[in-house]
Amino acid sequence: MTTRPRNRRALIIAAAADQFHRLGYHRVATGDIAAAAGITAGALYRHFPSKQDLLGEIILDRLQRFEAVFSAAEDGPLEDLVRALSSHGLDVRDLGVLWQRESRQLPGPERDKLRHRLRELALRLADRISRHRPELTEFQAELLAWSVFAVIASPSHSKREFPRPRFDEILTAAACSALAAPLPATTPRSTARPAIDRQLLAGRVSRREALLDAAVEMFARHGFQGVTMEDIGAAVGIAGPSVYNHFSGKPEILDSAITRATQWLQFLVTQVLGSASAAEDAADALLRGSIAFVVAHSALLDVLIGETQHLPDDRRQAARQAQHEFVSDWIRLLTHDRPEMDSVELRILVQAELTVMSDIARTQHLADHPYLVDHLVSICSTIQGTRTGRTITPRSRPVSQLARKGRRSTAR
Repeated sequence: MTTRPRNRRALIIAAAADQFHRLGYHRVATGDIAAAAGITAGALYRHFPSKQDLLGEIILDRLQRFEAVFSAAEDGPLEDLVRALSSHGLDVRDLGVLWQRESRQLPGPERDKLRHRLRELALRLADRISRHRPELTEFQAELLAWSVFAVIASPSHSKREFPRPRFDEILTAAACSALAAPLPATTPRSTARPAIDRQLLAGRVSRREALLDAAVEMFARHGFQGVTMEDIGAAVGIAGPSVYNHFSGKPEILDSAITRATQWLQFLVTQVLGSASAAEDAADALLRGSIAFVVAHSALLDVLIGETQHLPDDRRQAARQAQHEFVSDWIRLLTHDRPEMDSVELRILVQAELTVMSDIARTQHLADHPYLVDHLVSICSTIQGTRTGRTITPRSRPVSQLARKGRRSTAR
């Protein structure tokens, strides 16, 4: 007689989180989850009424665990808090992807509740940062808090493994670098970006381009599965059947959008390498160019990060290979300037920078700031210059000493 494990619910959550993280929500069936947890589908449904409920429970579980870690270290030194959060981020590497890529599968009210909890956690960290850096504006303190969270979440976007003690050290140092970034002078927040005028899109000479623009915005907002060809056509005033004169279906639209994003990355690298006079200049130009792109085209970035999984296998692999080559080119440039760090360590820092810029650009209440690009350049260049073994003690040392010595600021 077999005894039902007392932690069956936890086993289901662990199995589902792993599969959603690796494969994507829509590529995983409840039967797959049940098999991975060693139970029947019927037993799974006794714990979770639907796959959607299970996803919501996973994200809530991850947030609650981060809240617990935060509360336990909140009253201690800021560096200890960052170290505890970074270490926990490596213990649970799936939250970044599950939130950024999969949470849109949840009903709106449930997702809003989770977003509110995450925002409350960021505001608690922003309050801690403000006490250590009183010169910061409210916007800047919150921006640094979200940047720290992005650094901590960055391993979620990579499958690479690295010896744990060293991984902890580098990730904590990168998060501390973000906290110490010298930020440029700021002004009050601008008004929100105006909504795209669909009539202007409809008036484009190329109907194909108008459809592609509209589809990118809709995929970013609702997800690939939540948009129909009729929705895309209606957004630019084209009758449903006529959309097929331009695209064979949604997969072709998605492939065109993602190809456009990856080609832009390739063009940026070519442009930078062809114009820079030194490796450090090239790395700085690549950083600023990447940030300018993600801030200006956050919807396209959202599609690149969140919807690539819906491409056919060969196209998905091609898109991921293009992203891998972009990161590898960046690392190659940094190797000239950072010979003491190996390529794996530099990859951790580059992934942290990319996650910071992409997460912030897609956080609407931060993305509307008029000087966001300059702020992100400063934060990411400081992360890029991370030296491990540093500490953050702003009350006993000037914050400027925490940034890498001798590196010129790229915030202009």
